[in-house]
Amino acid sequence: MKTKRIITFFIALGITTLWLWAVNRPYGPLPPPIKFFSPFEGYLQNAESANQKIPKVNTNLKELKEPVDVYFDDRRVPHIFAQNEYDLFFMQGYLTASERLWQMDFQIRAASGRLSEIVGAVALDFDRLNRRKGIAFGAEQFMESLNGTEEEKILKAYVDGVNAYVNRLSYRDYPLEFKLLNYEPEEWSVYKTALLLMYMSDMLAGHDNDFAYTRALEELGKELFDILYPDFFLEDSPVITFDEGKIFNLPQLDTPDLNPVFTGNSKASLPKAADRALGSNNWALSADLTLNGNPLLSNDPHLALNLPSIWYEVQLHSPGINVYGVSLPGSPSVIIGFNEHISWGVTNSALDVRDWYSIDFEDETRSTYRFDNQWKQTEKRAEVFHVKGEKPFIDTVIYTHWGPVTYDENFNVHPDFINFACRWIAHDPSLEHITFYSLNKGKNLKDYQKALEYYSTPGQNFVFASKEGDIALTHQGLFPARWPEQGKFLMDGSKPENAWQAFIPQDDLPREINPEKGYVSSANQHPTDSAYPYFYTGFIFENYRNRRINELLSEMENATVEDLRIMLNDNYNLMAAEVLPLMLSSINQLENYDEYAEKWVKKLTEWDYFNEVDYKAPTLFQLWHDSLMHQLWSGLKQLDPAIPFPHEFVSQQLLEKYIDTLWILPTGREGHMQTTGIINTSFVKAIEQIKRWEAVNEVEASWGDFKGTRLAHLAMIEPFYVKNLPIGGNKHIVNATSTTHGPSWRMIVELGDTVQGYGIYPGGQSGNPGSYFYDNFAMDWAVGKLYELTFLHSKDDAEKLSLHKVEFKP
Repeated sequence: MKTKRIITFFIALGITTLWLWAVNRPYGPLPPPIKFFSPFEGYLQNAESANQKIPKVNTNLKELKEPVDVYFDDRRVPHIFAQNEYDLFFMQGYLTASERLWQMDFQIRAASGRLSEIVGAVALDFDRLNRRKGIAFGAEQFMESLNGTEEEKILKAYVDGVNAYVNRLSYRDYPLEFKLLNYEPEEWSVYKTALLLMYMSDMLAGHDNDFAYTRALEELGKELFDILYPDFFLEDSPVITFDEGKIFNLPQLDTPDLNPVFTGNSKASLPKAADRALGSNNWALSADLTLNGNPLLSNDPHLALNLPSIWYEVQLHSPGINVYGVSLPGSPSVIIGFNEHISWGVTNSALDVRDWYSIDFEDETRSTYRFDNQWKQTEKRAEVFHVKGEKPFIDTVIYTHWGPVTYDENFNVHPDFINFACRWIAHDPSLEHITFYSLNKGKNLKDYQKALEYYSTPGQNFVFASKEGDIALTHQGLFPARWPEQGKFLMDGSKPENAWQAFIPQDDLPREINPEKGYVSSANQHPTDSAYPYFYTGFIFENYRNRRINELLSEMENATVEDLRIMLNDNYNLMAAEVLPLMLSSINQLENYDEYAEKWVKKLTEWDYFNEVDYKAPTLFQLWHDSLMHQLWSGLKQLDPAIPFPHEFVSQQLLEKYIDTLWILPTGREGHMQTTGIINTSFVKAIEQIKRWEAVNEVEASWGDFKGTRLAHLAMIEPFYVKNLPIGGNKHIVNATSTTHGPSWRMIVELGDTVQGYGIYPGGQSGNPGSYFYDNFAMDWAVGKLYELTFLHSKDDAEKLSLHKVEFKP
């Protein structure tokens, strides 16, 4: 009996031990179950209700120099009142970390090539590409540019604030994703802020067409290439049109006799092209065009729709600063916003600032390469990747005087696609942080102009308005002064004349100040017309949104904030208005179509060209137009590798030209077909697609349902998505909301005696999926609402509004 009890005890002990071992160990990327599901430390600790207006914070912060008061409004926006700038930016860092720490960490891991540390080998190629682009290298150059500047103190104060939060965390306080992915937060650093700025440069200016254009040039020849991929559209509405009397300070360039294009890339896989949904709108109206006699400014940058949001809303107040707007989690200051005197906003310039050079190594050691008829020494960097669950992976990246050799035989292996180095402006030392810090404190047009002198990349169109009545727009950045077609194609890296020899002088950058027409605007279109004496090329230029915006602005009289709100949500599809009548007129043999097809044709003929959320016609138009583009450019698609299609506006103009003739495949191969036949074939395919969609979804294909706009979680954890938001628009529309991209921050500012702002972004202040404040703005954003922003001028204002006050003490 006693023996049986002992045996039973050891069996039970063994089972218990085995169970404890099982529940305390991770499973692949998943955390130990007992730790994650613990009611005292696990995921339940991340639940937050709508009543929790204040994030979980520690109010005793010994790092502060003086007490700081923070007032949280009902949307959990912090209004920080500090007595000195160190405490101001310290508290911005602290509070941002309290809401967005995991987002900050994840974005920096992505930028620096460290995602494989937390998700394993699935991210290794992504990590290698980012290291090989030189993102970390660019961040190192940024660190050198600081060099003890006054502005470095601001960055360090912000970092101190983030780390004050990080160092007080216990496991129970970790953001949910740290628990779910089973890793720990790290301390922040100025270097990580530099990585964040490089991450933004890569997102906005890390694109080019060099490989694609070289491939197209080889296949099509110069004459046809210039038709399909023109430098300028025949009908355009640029950001700036220069006066005829403008004098430019053109630098003298050593222009080669022949365009030294490298053309040995016939079978190369092409790098992923930039998404044409990436873009932005901004504009400003003078007091003469507004009802209240005050300048109005509007901005809505179009970026990937992610959760947590790319922006964090904040007000910063200390002696010399009182600014409101949105910031980038991980970096101090307000990026887009306003203060008591001025307002500003940005759109992406889309100019190409990254060129590619073929490298001729002397031998297999790749220790030297040919340049200017000599052998030049390379530098080798051993990039170490600590891959979760595997041995470290080491990747040797070669650096030339041009920059890193991103593509070689060890990465993206292909015999015709190796040994290309990139020269990228983002690798140069830069001072963008000074620009935004200066704008935060700016008071007038002169301050705005001075602030922009520090800004180099990513190139942006900075719109401006002030209480003094000035409006302005500047196409700002550090852009190479190129000889004709330099950087449009791959170049021979052995020839010194292919190098950037100068930059466009600040005084020659496109700008407009207080124009007679009474407004300025930009929407990612060409910054100038073809009369601009400097050659430039770009990876995406818009030619629909910009024309619609300028049309609406030219009709403005007695404009109000509400007028601009309606304009931000404008769903008019100019592309459809211009090309659909041509498509419909080309449909023949309609009697051969069934009743279902006839029903859809009727919807299209009665459509007013607005992509409203409940309309059906936009769905068929989009399917038909997409199908038509694939049919028209099938010759390009069938190449190995495929060449990106020409711009939709170029396609539209060619359709108009060849509507009654044969459409000749751009490759010159067999398969000529009547243009109207292509239009008919594409229509039939679109009808088949929409019929299948409706059969699967068991509802009519309204535009909102079909488009399915969603806010995706940064780590693609699907339960943390917000799906099927009821919003119209699309790319090339002012309300440029596609499935995955859209207005990341809508803002309108009226610059009267008292400056008043209105704004919203898709998401919420909290980065915690378990919080009410994670996505509480999303539905209001979808229906086009703007919040009246609580811009406080003093603590007394806050006390009168009965905001939620938190006192932080040293």
